[in-house]
Amino acid sequence: MSFPFRWAAGRGLGLAFRDDAVYKAAKKLVANLEPEKLLDAEEAWGVMRDFPGSKRPKPPLTRSWPVIPCCDLSVVVPCYNVAAYVGECLDSILGQSASRTFEVLAIDDGSSDDTGNILDAYACKDERVKVVHQENKGFSGARNKGLDLIRGWGIMLVDSDDKLAPGAIDTLHDRFTDCDYVTGSYSNMSADGRTITDIDCPRNHGGRQWGRLFSREVWRRLEFPEGHWFEDTVINICISPVFKEKNLGEPVYLYRENPKGITANAGRSKKGVDTLLVLECLLGWNEDLGVPFDEKMYARVVGQLGSLVWGRTAALDDYEMRCFFACACDLVGRLTAAGENFAYEGAMRPCDTSTALKTSNYRLWEISIV
Repeated sequence: MSFPFRWAAGRGLGLAFRDDAVYKAAKKLVANLEPEKLLDAEEAWGVMRDFPGSKRPKPPLTRSWPVIPCCDLSVVVPCYNVAAYVGECLDSILGQSASRTFEVLAIDDGSSDDTGNILDAYACKDERVKVVHQENKGFSGARNKGLDLIRGWGIMLVDSDDKLAPGAIDTLHDRFTDCDYVTGSYSNMSADGRTITDIDCPRNHGGRQWGRLFSREVWRRLEFPEGHWFEDTVINICISPVFKEKNLGEPVYLYRENPKGITANAGRSKKGVDTLLVLECLLGWNEDLGVPFDEKMYARVVGQLGSLVWGRTAALDDYEMRCFFACACDLVGRLTAAGENFAYEGAMRPCDTSTALKTSNYRLWEISIV
């Protein structure tokens, strides 16, 4: 018997599994069903990698920067068709009443609107602004170009439709002690910039590169994986497990709600499979860099293959989703092939996600990720 909860029942009914009582009842039903045969891993990986735009990013590198930094901070701003917003963004950076010296590296990533001209005008008015025009390489390619060119001791990454809060640079820099990077809180900003709302909980997610100040050594051998969505997964998988973070409660960043952005539209595109492909890539980088795969890293992997998947993969049909799951099981199996029986300790659903991935139980995984 097959009961694909998410697709046969529809997403509206699927959301009912967020209710604990409904979830437990569905979990009991799943336990009484005959196990399904897992799709062949080779076939499944072929399907995942055959989606348009999916490719393997290049491996990590080692950057050569000035031995003695030329300024305190380098602020990298990737820009693509943001003529409506980039002026506000640059004003928020250049208008900082900071006691530290900084440069702004604005990367025009093949914009077809007036973005490049606006950037050039800012560079003519303020020597702190350095502009690079390049063919379109995506957000990762633009950020990586900026990282290649930094001359500061510290690095900040600012998206070109967002803004720095007043005093952000000094707030982060003043608290940069006994750590490798500092993470500030943020406020949500409406698309028109008129409404600003502070988040009502601590910032505790591993992704999102903005609102942070990094020591440049964090990025010496790392970059953003090009060719994939969800490139900020590099923070959770490659940076957070290795480098020491300090968290602040003060908002330092204004995040603009963008109805046209990847976050808002991931579920409408087959590119949602990148949540799996970028994870595979970054775990490979960790192996190259000698980062051990331990129980904490296993928990991060379960997190990436759990509830995040629900919203990102809504465009996949039932067969494609089963391919996704087969690949996820294969990846977890390869990572734990040395015999480590990592246990996931925590909330019920992530624990069930872990069990499903280890036992190739598609039905259990299907309801646990809602």
